[in-house]
Amino acid sequence: MAYSLKKIAVNLGKVLLGLLILVFVIIAFALNFVFTPEKITPKIVSAINKNLEAEMRAESIELSFFKTFPSFTLEIDDGAIVNHLNDSIKSAVTVRRDTVVSFERCQVTVNPWAFLRNKIVINHLIFEKPQIYAFISESGEVNWDILKTTDSIESQPDSPVTETEFDAKIDIKDVRIRDGYLFFENGLTNLFSSLEELELRLKAKYDPKKILLDIDCQSNSSNLFKKGDTLLHDFGLGIVSKLEMDRVTKALHTEKTKLILNDAAFVLNGDIALNQEKKILDLDLNFGLENASIENLMGLLPPSVINKKSIPSSKGEVNLDGNIKGAYGKNSLPTVNAALNIKNGELAYKEMPNKIDELEAEMTLFIDPTKEEISFVKIENCKIIGNNTAIKIDANVSDLLDNTRFNANLDGKVDFGELQKTIPFKEGIKLAGIFSSKVELSFTKDDIERSNYGDIKGKGFFMFENFFIENTQRQNVFSTKYSKMEFIQSDESTILSDAGTKVRGGRIDISDLILQQNEKLQFTVAKLFAEYGAIPKKDTTSIRRIKSKFELKQSKFNIGDTLKGEIRYSKGVFFVNPSELNPVKPSVKMVIEIDSVGIKSKNNYFAIKKGRYNVSTEKNEKNLWPLNGEISFGSLILYTPSFPLELKMPETSLKLSEGIINLEKAHMQLGRSDFTASGKLANFGGRFFRDELLKGELNINSKFTDVNQLIKTLNEGEKNEKAEDKDPDSKMVTIADVETADSTSVFVVPKGVEFIWNTQLEEVKMGKLILKNLNGLVTLKDQKIEMNSLSMITNGAKMYTSSTYEAKSKQLANLNMDFKLLDIDLANLIDMFPVLDSIMPMAGSFDGNVNFRMKGRANMDANLGMSANKLELIARILGKNMVIMDSETFQEIAKKLFFKNKEKNIIDEMSFALQYKDQVLEVFPSEFQVDRYRLALGGVQKLNGSYSFHISVLKTPIPLLKMGIDVIGTDQGNNMDLTKARYKYFFAKSDRKREKADQELMARKEAVIKRLPF
Repeated sequence: MAYSLKKIAVNLGKVLLGLLILVFVIIAFALNFVFTPEKITPKIVSAINKNLEAEMRAESIELSFFKTFPSFTLEIDDGAIVNHLNDSIKSAVTVRRDTVVSFERCQVTVNPWAFLRNKIVINHLIFEKPQIYAFISESGEVNWDILKTTDSIESQPDSPVTETEFDAKIDIKDVRIRDGYLFFENGLTNLFSSLEELELRLKAKYDPKKILLDIDCQSNSSNLFKKGDTLLHDFGLGIVSKLEMDRVTKALHTEKTKLILNDAAFVLNGDIALNQEKKILDLDLNFGLENASIENLMGLLPPSVINKKSIPSSKGEVNLDGNIKGAYGKNSLPTVNAALNIKNGELAYKEMPNKIDELEAEMTLFIDPTKEEISFVKIENCKIIGNNTAIKIDANVSDLLDNTRFNANLDGKVDFGELQKTIPFKEGIKLAGIFSSKVELSFTKDDIERSNYGDIKGKGFFMFENFFIENTQRQNVFSTKYSKMEFIQSDESTILSDAGTKVRGGRIDISDLILQQNEKLQFTVAKLFAEYGAIPKKDTTSIRRIKSKFELKQSKFNIGDTLKGEIRYSKGVFFVNPSELNPVKPSVKMVIEIDSVGIKSKNNYFAIKKGRYNVSTEKNEKNLWPLNGEISFGSLILYTPSFPLELKMPETSLKLSEGIINLEKAHMQLGRSDFTASGKLANFGGRFFRDELLKGELNINSKFTDVNQLIKTLNEGEKNEKAEDKDPDSKMVTIADVETADSTSVFVVPKGVEFIWNTQLEEVKMGKLILKNLNGLVTLKDQKIEMNSLSMITNGAKMYTSSTYEAKSKQLANLNMDFKLLDIDLANLIDMFPVLDSIMPMAGSFDGNVNFRMKGRANMDANLGMSANKLELIARILGKNMVIMDSETFQEIAKKLFFKNKEKNIIDEMSFALQYKDQVLEVFPSEFQVDRYRLALGGVQKLNGSYSFHISVLKTPIPLLKMGIDVIGTDQGNNMDLTKARYKYFFAKSDRKREKADQELMARKEAVIKRLPF
């Protein structure tokens, strides 16, 4: 019997083992052949997305069982959750991110056996290198609320409906973030924060009433911003906390949360409640130091300043108590109350020869955003003594949230050389020199904002002697051989008034100052001395009158690679008086002399020698400070890559009035061109600093103007602008390059300028032309140049024009033209307008002087030449005593009409009216006398070289001989046929006969003549 039971047990065991092996084989087969990543990834992603108000993406999802037996593991590679933000959130998102989280890998490990106990157990939820973006809008909407509500998930028709609730408990044993990055944008408070190198471990337990959270979070590099301003930069942050959350009210309670800032540890306890209706947090938190010691407070110093390997030791009583209470949300901040007391303190570091012998402080902070009570910061009896250092500070900053008032007393000195031997600063930080002070200061925020510096009450001094601070790793330096700032209240000062007047004043005396912030800023001053004084005011609503004077020797500054400057010597006087229009606002006047100054911005530069500035200014309604007065200088040089020719100005005086520059015979040299300008420029500062519209009305005189060089300069300048946009360090076109530059693009009229020039130019070089005595009005506006009644002499002829040039891109320039030339040689006319040779080659058959006028529209090339392809014009030519050039065509016509053989065939007078359109020139019938004949000529000439003309014989020596000749051909040859005289009625003196002529043709000719009077 026993044997049978044993046998049954053995057989049963074999069966169970076989079944277990079979289960594992089935699982292994399913995981490796059925549930492969390629097959399950799209299905799992689809299933998850059905439950999200967002979109999940994943490169690969893999199931694992044996590696984490007895748990199942889901591994997701290269995943992301994207929240396609609704319009209300999208418009408020500052950084325009829609990815809530992306990660290299996510691992979820679940205990399947817990389902049998009506429980969900997540053993591990691990994110590798996640990038997290969290956002709260001004209205309280968030981008992480992506789970669909149960009533928004549509039930499947075939799915059985059950009323059984799932009442399982959920345990998340371990949630981890490894090497993560979090950016949090809080639209309720306009605060931004980032956490880099984020490490998080979260343990949670759920039951029906509360959630227990165990948090350990660290970031080695954290930042806090507000509207672009950095509040805290690159600080260490750590949170270790046990929290209880009420599942109904969402209220959080903590008994002991550890907050670590850099290496300083604080303790928080209290409650945080979420008011969902108002979308605010109700805070009631108390905080203090975890370890009430000075070395704990020293832990606030970041590792970029102090060597964290050095171990401090301290003595003394330290106590920090604080409370944060109230609502936190949009337009709501809690009240903050804190007090720090240090008594009988001492501080020393091992391996450092010096120590701080005495350290005491009483500090109080109170901030009430509701303004029911006055907010303040108070520092009392703050003392630091040790090793040639003894300093005492008392300060009271009251009314923090309104017109903040500062009151401070600083008395003592600090030996920074000895401080270097006391504190273990990080390697590369070097200190030396003495700072000493004995000063009392009092002023308000309004004094600074209203520029009412005369109301700053001060008595005493700040002084630096052989002072030096350097951080070699960050390339930051501040040093001075000697610098002193004094504040004086005296009856003896005569800087502003006679002796006996109570004067608030001061002096600044600086020698060999160096200020450097890595590559962003370098500033040096060899010598600066300044003093100021402010007399009492009779009107309490008025600002004080201030007078100051200064003398500066050898100063240089660099702001990155964008701005560099140097002043060799300068001196001047400043006056600050109440504005006549509004006594609470300052009116500033300055008289400054600068021996020489040079400023370079990227590849732009200007330099001034012997400058004198006598100007005044008041802030206007646009918060700008327009200048009034006079600026004069011995010489000026200005250069910009957008116009790579140096502008040189000899001794010149400029008058300023409300942002307007008035010029009086200001001489300028631009390459080979010279100009003398009188008139005014408006909004020069707005154009230079804010890209606003520059306006000007100027009388321009010039002995020589090289338009070719100026246009090439503008074209090459645009290349420089494009090169700088792509690469600020790219090679710029120089002045010498302009001379050899090819003009391949049309001249584009600059944007943002409106000028009216009354020009008187003695000689102008434009293309191949030399223009003399160019006079008239030129208007530049809306990227157009309008020439109104310009007159000039070219090739011995008088020319008049009223034309408009327009070019807004390098590809196209248009000219709406009206040119009139009197007594010009026909050959010179062709040289001046080469396009005429293309559209009416017959002009080469005549020699002599003509009057010429044309109107029309043309496309212009880079050399200001007209293109015949798109040309439209009407023209008139009047000539007397013209010579017909001997040619094969003329010889054949002469033979047919029995002309006498002459060396020269003279046309006593001719008048042609022309129209060119669609690449066809139409010559309207025109009458002229040659040899013994009166002829009429008309026809068409096409741009492709073909032509068709008709000559009517109107009067001959043989009265009965009235005929016509048709001349039809191309530039390769022609045919002539005798025919009827088509124009015999065109020039008849009898109205009856003229009515037989082509009336439409006559009307079009008369229209051209009417539009082109001489």
